[in-house]
Amino acid sequence: MISKEHQCIYIHIPKTAGTSIEKKLGHFDELTFGVQDHRTLQEIKDSANRIRYLQKSMYAVKRNNFKRVLHNLKHALEPDITPRQFKDYYKFTFVRNSWSRTYSWYTMIMKDDFFHKKKYQMDVNPLSFKEFVKQKVDAKSLSQLRYIRTDKGMADIDFIGRFENLNDDFALVCDRLAIADSTLPRLNSYAYTDYRDAYDPETKDLVYTLFKEEIDCFKFEFGE
Repeated sequence: MISKEHQCIYIHIPKTAGTSIEKKLGHFDELTFGVQDHRTLQEIKDSANRIRYLQKSMYAVKRNNFKRVLHNLKHALEPDITPRQFKDYYKFTFVRNSWSRTYSWYTMIMKDDFFHKKKYQMDVNPLSFKEFVKQKVDAKSLSQLRYIRTDKGMADIDFIGRFENLNDDFALVCDRLAIADSTLPRLNSYAYTDYRDAYDPETKDLVYTLFKEEIDCFKFEFGE
């Protein structure tokens, strides 16, 4: 999300308390379905490129998708952010232990009858956590690294906080942004058991294999 009030870019990686952070930064007033901004840093960078949106408009014309034509023309004429703002704004994100995040994702799906169960076909074929990891987890789309990479490689992020140290790390962000109160609202949180209890050795190894790159990059450890 982009906050012109606070002159920052926040990359909201799912399942890292991002909805609470977006609310704190004033991205939305009421929490409704789809209101969160899950754009990657590359997508936000692209939003500053007027020519790219004009090209997208031309492509949409060829496909007779006039809704997308209007959408892309709007962004070409009124971009979300300028190249200068993208360069100068404070950029931050939060990451989460891959084993914890994977189990949190599963828990969310199992409790969301409206959308996620249907998306993953878990409404007709419920799976155990182990089978979910084996059959449904897409390491490419769920990778945390993809949110902070750009076409130039690993992006220059000013601050990468840890979900496991959320309050203290967000206080550092607030200090940098001159926000006096760093207290986060509690939104979209699910009560679940210690993620370690959901794992056996095989499932633990499966998640490591799927997310090895981010685990090694952020030095995540099982059980932290």
